[in-house]
Amino acid sequence: MSLYQNIKNAQLEARKARDQVSIGLLTTLLGEAAMPGKNDGNRESTDLEVVAVIKKFVKNNESIPVSARSEVHDTELKLLGQWLPKQLSEAELKGLIAASASIVIGGSKPSMGELMQSLKDNFAGQYNGALASKLIKEELSSKASLN
Repeated sequence: MSLYQNIKNAQLEARKARDQVSIGLLTTLLGEAAMPGKNDGNRESTDLEVVAVIKKFVKNNESIPVSARSEVHDTELKLLGQWLPKQLSEAELKGLIAASASIVIGGSKPSMGELMQSLKDNFAGQYNGALASKLIKEELSSKASLN
C-alpha cells in the first residue's frame, strides 16, 4: 500500500475517533500530497513525492519560533514525523558511502555524481543531502590521498 493510501486510512481513523487536530492536518496534507500526481497526468503521487510534501510541512512547522508554538504544533510535528522514513545516522551513511566508493566499475572508481545518484536511487528521503555530499567529498579525498 502506498504512503498516500496509508495517510488516507489514518485520516479515516482520525475521523472515526473525532480527533480534530489530526483530521485537519491529514486533510490538508492529503490535498497537498495529491497535487504532484494530479499535475503530472492525473495519477496518484509517488511515495517520494508524498515524503517531499511531508518534509515541507515539517519545515513550515519548525520555522515557527518555539515561544510561539502551541501544543497543537507539537502534536502536528509528531504526527508528521511518523510518516517520514527513518533517517540514516551519520555512521550508517558513512558506511554506505565507503562501501559504494570501494566498488570499481569498468576499471575506475565512482565519481561524486555517481555516488550521490546511488544514494538517491537506493535511499531517497532517508539522509541529509548536505551531510552526504560532505561525507562523499571526504571519502573521495581520502581515496585520492591513498593513491
